[in-house]
Amino acid sequence: MERFSTGLRITDLNDFINPSQDCIKSVKTSKNGNVKSHSVADGSVFRKVEINLNDCLACSGCLTSAESVLINAQSLDPVYEVLDENKAYLEGSSIRAIKRIVVFSISPQSCVSLAVFYNYNFEMMMGKIAAFLKNIGVHYIFDTLFSRNFSLIKTAEEFITSFKTNKGRLPLLVSACPGFVCYAEKTQGSYIIPHLSTVKSPLLITGSLVKNFLAEKIGINKECVYHVSVMPCYDKKLEATRPDFYDPVNSSRDVDCVLTTEELQKLMGYYKVDLTVLPPASVDCFSDFASDAASHPKAHRFMKHEGGGSGGFCDFVLKYASQKLFGLAVNEVKMVALRNKDFRECLLQSDDGKVLLRFAVAYGFRNIQTILQRIKRNRCEYDFVEIMACPFGCLNGGGQLRHQSLDAVNDAYERLPSISPLEMHSALQLLDDWKSFQGSKAMNRMLHTQYSSLEGRDDALRAVQW
Repeated sequence: MERFSTGLRITDLNDFINPSQDCIKSVKTSKNGNVKSHSVADGSVFRKVEINLNDCLACSGCLTSAESVLINAQSLDPVYEVLDENKAYLEGSSIRAIKRIVVFSISPQSCVSLAVFYNYNFEMMMGKIAAFLKNIGVHYIFDTLFSRNFSLIKTAEEFITSFKTNKGRLPLLVSACPGFVCYAEKTQGSYIIPHLSTVKSPLLITGSLVKNFLAEKIGINKECVYHVSVMPCYDKKLEATRPDFYDPVNSSRDVDCVLTTEELQKLMGYYKVDLTVLPPASVDCFSDFASDAASHPKAHRFMKHEGGGSGGFCDFVLKYASQKLFGLAVNEVKMVALRNKDFRECLLQSDDGKVLLRFAVAYGFRNIQTILQRIKRNRCEYDFVEIMACPFGCLNGGGQLRHQSLDAVNDAYERLPSISPLEMHSALQLLDDWKSFQGSKAMNRMLHTQYSSLEGRDDALRAVQW
């Protein structure tokens, strides 16, 4: 649990269930001079007791069997199992194995962390990752940078609608961070839920593309596709397991397993890969499966979005809204730090100095608390806020490689060439193809989600010192 974000740790993963049995390591503490002793149920006295996750999974005193299955499903073990099944199938093993199409999607934050560690540039690192994964039996490798185009465009469109109708939804809070969403649902309820953007994160839009677009295009049932996504954040494991993203008819999740950057490196270690001798391979692109794929350029280029390593939502939506709402072209969004580097704002002003739009970025829970308190008191002056649970954003996620210079990771990301989603013609063409292929209602379900209040016990939250 220590690697999950603060938002998940303080909201208690188990607050919706009751303990199934007494904890086998529950303790009573008594002081005997300067020495603490711990007594368990049978009266035996021991020195300091340490409890780890394996103890909890074995005990299930406060962890349900369903949760233990969830945790196991979001680990390397099922990945090994699926790859081994495919290998046995291809080798004609007597063991009856089900062949599944394995798809990996890689976040740019994870790739850049590995690139800094191995001293490669971004494109070379992605090619090395693709080569490694294809060597161990993965069929398709995508990057989530492509799917982020959809997330940015749909978020901008949602903001325009909210701004024009202004039915109490402003400020619009982007929902790409599962740590913040979990915190909002479990502790803020009706105050904050209406403000959350309904647009899915790049992780989940990629999942929709894999299970509903790619599967149809290659002629295979979605339950026969095993989708693994590599993310910089442990919270993404829980995002992938939300019931909203599960198809009970086909027993299929949009994202079957989320691995962190660290776990991908462990996967490389398990297969004893030597990246230095591994020639880079090409990364797949969803536009290659579009109806007009022949008109798309085959060379896949990795392009970042302006506005930082957390997606650039504030940057793009402000540029988009200024043009659509006021006919003003904004070439560069200049954020001004207020309380700290993780709390920044940008004002769009008319020629006479009138403030037309107020946008902000709030990373880390102290800054999040400031925004939420202002909303509760009806004193929030912002129209749009990009929120992330981790200080410094997604490049600093809890699943990234440790002991790295955050400046080096950020610099490596910033060296990527940038592009506006509106200039990403292959993505725009795919969006049209997807709409005609699935239908507008089905596509809307694949791009949007909804959130609801899950408020429960919040005694611990009242004592938290932000």
